[in-house]
Amino acid sequence: MSGNCGKTEYLNILNEALEELEPFVIGQGPLAEIIESFAVFIRRFLPVCGVGLIGLSEDYQVREAAVWRNGRILPEEAVRHFFDLDFSEWKDFARTDEAADDEKLDRIMKLDCRTEEDAPLLVVPVSYSSRIQGVIMAEKEQEWTEEEKRLLEMLAQTSRIALANRIYCQNQMEQTWVFNELMDNMRANIYVTDLDTDEILFMNKTMRKEFGVEEPIGKICWKILQADKTQRCDFCPIDQLRNNPAEKPSYLWEEYNTLTHRHYENYDSTMRWLDGRIVHFQQSVDITSAKKMSREASLDELTGMMGRRAGKERLSEVLARAKKESAAVTVCLYDVNLLKTVNDTYGHVEGDNLLTTIAKVVTGSLEKGQFAFRMSGDEFMVVFYGCGERVADRVMQHALEELARIREREKKPYEISFCYGVLEVGPQDMEDITKITTEVDERMYRQKRIYHNGRMGRERAEKGMPGNFSYDKEHLYEALSASTDDYIYICNMKTNMFRFPPKMVEEFALPGEVVYGGDSIWSMLIHEDERPAFAQSMEEIRDGATDTHDLEYRVRDKDGKWVWIHCRGRVSRDENGEAELFAGIITKPKELKTTD
Repeated sequence: MSGNCGKTEYLNILNEALEELEPFVIGQGPLAEIIESFAVFIRRFLPVCGVGLIGLSEDYQVREAAVWRNGRILPEEAVRHFFDLDFSEWKDFARTDEAADDEKLDRIMKLDCRTEEDAPLLVVPVSYSSRIQGVIMAEKEQEWTEEEKRLLEMLAQTSRIALANRIYCQNQMEQTWVFNELMDNMRANIYVTDLDTDEILFMNKTMRKEFGVEEPIGKICWKILQADKTQRCDFCPIDQLRNNPAEKPSYLWEEYNTLTHRHYENYDSTMRWLDGRIVHFQQSVDITSAKKMSREASLDELTGMMGRRAGKERLSEVLARAKKESAAVTVCLYDVNLLKTVNDTYGHVEGDNLLTTIAKVVTGSLEKGQFAFRMSGDEFMVVFYGCGERVADRVMQHALEELARIREREKKPYEISFCYGVLEVGPQDMEDITKITTEVDERMYRQKRIYHNGRMGRERAEKGMPGNFSYDKEHLYEALSASTDDYIYICNMKTNMFRFPPKMVEEFALPGEVVYGGDSIWSMLIHEDERPAFAQSMEEIRDGATDTHDLEYRVRDKDGKWVWIHCRGRVSRDENGEAELFAGIITKPKELKTTD
């Protein structure tokens, strides 16, 4: 029983001493604010008249210092000289078991170990985890006994954990400050929430300002970051993150925010928080302007349809999906009839009205999963997902019927119609957009050729005169001067009317000297191995990517033989950069070169 009483008395004394040391253990203010509590703690065991503390950084530089003497804390200027001390030799000293004698301590610290009153000064290093964290200095009015020296060393070891904790907390505070500064100065919105409660744990200054939230910490994210929400957002990616088996799951997605009415690209992931739990981290970038610019760039300004590039990208996505799902895809290419005639006769405003009227009727005829885009000036492509040519043909015929009714209702003096071709894409062609475009282009021009030849025949019969071909002679001369003499052909790119020389018509069994859609007719005579290169070259000319055409390929003559030819040409453009006239020259070897 007496033994337990002794232990209880010991614990009471220890608790009282630690209570006096508490400000030093948990205080994170300047050393000058807590040095007095440490001095009270030391004076419980030693009759000291002064106590000093020095805290060292990782590279053994003085980071803080304070001195208490005779009941008062010395002012800052009185301890400033401590910051000039050199503790670099302590790095090696801390790694040895050698005793810390006075001579070594004096040499390392390079200071006078006497006060103004010539009181004896004892210097003791405070080490933790094989590293010296700081220094305790104590003054007495009498000389230090060996027992007192050992006692001060023991007190230094008692206080080492507190000093180490203080340094650790200061490092954490510095890291937190750096982290907050970095986060607050980023242009992205950043916040952290609890995975279970959606409570906000951190939000940077940029996001607080954008969402108008002054004190977000502790609030529920969906209550203050969305409008009129009564529960967690349906699109919240937390469940995806939890169910992701990856070690560090992440999720990239886009969001339209109902509070700011802005579009964001969000990067969500999980991370370990300061208290050790796993939390939700989100970084958001405002993409409203970029999205608007992208949308405007991808849309045709006149018709509101997608432009050529955006349309082809969407077509690629649809084809990839169809191949994966073994679904049918049918493409339709349609070309507006008599656009140049309407422009020349009634003005470009009326020509634009013709284009927009047809575009509105066609897109209005489409169902979910079907879309259209503008290929070039008067050419448009329609994509049908999950259906064949029969369905596509029915949709286009319905659009033509509706356009005829509009013409009659509005009493338009010109025809409102188009020619089209449809093609169901085979599984083997799902990845070859060039081949798809070439084949459907050929089908469309077959219909276009029939339409124009019939129209021209009717006009010639009505006027009692043969067909003629008109062109800009100045531009024709420029194109011809850059060519050579053999088979010379020309094309009015505005009307797609071609003129071929009589010998060329005869040798290759062309339908006539003046023909609509001559490139489509000629393409069907080209060997299938060289046909894609020809189609790509013509497409580049129409797109404005190049003004020249230079290819060698095989073409079938009237007897069915394959003949190698060299075809060169050049296009001239109007003041708006639109293709106007194309002149080409077809040459053959001096000795006819044929191949089976």
